Amino acid sequence: MNKLRHIFAALLLVLPLAFTGLTGMPSAKAASNETAYIRLHKLAFGSDQTLPDLPGSDDLLGKELSDNQLQGGKKLNGVEFTVYDVTNSYQHLSGTSAERQKLIQDNAVKAADGGYVVDSSTTKGEGTADFALPVKSTHEAGKNAVYLIRETKSISEEINDNQSVVKTADPIVLVMPLNQASTKGNPLHIYPKNQTKKTLTKDLNKLDSLDKIIDKKHSNITDAVLGYGDEVSYTVSVVVPADITSLDKFDVTDTPDDGLKIDTSSILIHGEQSSVTVPGWQFTPAPDGSPKFTINFDTSKLADYAGKTILITYNATVNKKFEPGTTINNHISLNNQPKVHGTTPITTGGARFEKTDADTGNGLKGAEFLVTSKDGKQYLTDTGTGYEWKELPANFDAESYDPAALEKTAVVLTSGKNGDFEVTGLGFGDYSLTEVKAPEGHALLTEPQTFKVDKDSYDEDHVIKIANAAEGVLPHTGGMGIYVIMIVGAVIIAAGIFFLKRNKRHEEI
Repeated sequence: MNKLRHIFAALLLVLPLAFTGLTGMPSAKAASNETAYIRLHKLAFGSDQTLPDLPGSDDLLGKELSDNQLQGGKKLNGVEFTVYDVTNSYQHLSGTSAERQKLIQDNAVKAADGGYVVDSSTTKGEGTADFALPVKSTHEAGKNAVYLIRETKSISEEINDNQSVVKTADPIVLVMPLNQASTKGNPLHIYPKNQTKKTLTKDLNKLDSLDKIIDKKHSNITDAVLGYGDEVSYTVSVVVPADITSLDKFDVTDTPDDGLKIDTSSILIHGEQSSVTVPGWQFTPAPDGSPKFTINFDTSKLADYAGKTILITYNATVNKKFEPGTTINNHISLNNQPKVHGTTPITTGGARFEKTDADTGNGLKGAEFLVTSKDGKQYLTDTGTGYEWKELPANFDAESYDPAALEKTAVVLTSGKNGDFEVTGLGFGDYSLTEVKAPEGHALLTEPQTFKVDKDSYDEDHVIKIANAAEGVLPHTGGMGIYVIMIVGAVIIAAGIFFLKRNKRHEEI
């Protein structure tokens, strides 16, 4: 009897283990089959494109699409997606399944805050991210899971090829079990879509009021023409990413060329459709003293501008460092991404001269010229920040030039050792030089010397030579006309002497 009791007791201990083994095997098998495998494909479309209806819209899942079926979508890496278990929120909503999914999509941020993070992944390779999602919720025991998939960080180097996301992908809600089977090797595919827009653009304001170089063949503007002291105004358009509040920084750096002086006090930042100042920005000058500066934005204060455009405007003045024949095309960058140049470059003009001896062609130093208007009635002055034109006195006479009769700031050009001199920072057009002091031993020119400033006038092979005759010889303007006059005069004198002698002989006879 005791022996039977021991056997019975042993059976009682073994039976639970046996039943556990029997029930555990199916459970393990069930768990391996109750996982939904999802492959997410990240696509971006331009803001001028209509978003196509691809799987991933309205909870559509399907097979992998070929490149030809993507309808122009660009695959993007570096975009982060997070999966949340929102089963509890879903269960507490009323309405059909479709209505409850829509409510969660429309209130995705709130639903995510009230849910649990299940997984997070960043797109890579071909713009994909894989998720393995349990069919049963791990937070709501015994209930089929409901998942919310949100784009939580969209900016990336690929997007930052001067592109910002202005519309992130719509949240996706998946209600388990899905109506299609999937495996790790054969997942279901979804295609969340973004819209992007050019991040940065920069151009001159009031372009119509500026002198311009026009490409006649294509009728487009190639450069705006400015002179020393001219002021221009720039507008930088900045598209704020849709996920701006998730970014650690948002800095716009402007790097003007040396030929421009920026008026930092004129900087204004406002919305594209509003004059209200954008909050939370700070001006930071370059530590090396260069014209470069950075606008640092507080990303937490730009939520109202997410996906919208803000404008940065400022004024700048052309200075003497701007070399004629070159162009200024300031560049800007966002978060140290590749630089973006302004749309319309600016240029300035100038001219080179050489003072020479009319007979030898050698260079002459010490000649002095006023830069005058084409009609010779105005002269150029330098205020220290730019050029200004002043009226010449009504009785002005270059031969009796008195510097005290003009402004102290008058621009006086003096020929150097080899006769070289130049003028820079002029707009394109016609001008003249009025000589007020001739080189030693030479006669003063009696007429202004006209010259033209254009895109080529400052080239080294466009030097204008201005010749002076030696003192005692009739002054000339640098052409051959005076020699013709002299030759004709000599001929006339010789003829007069000839006829005078001939008449004298006739009288003696």
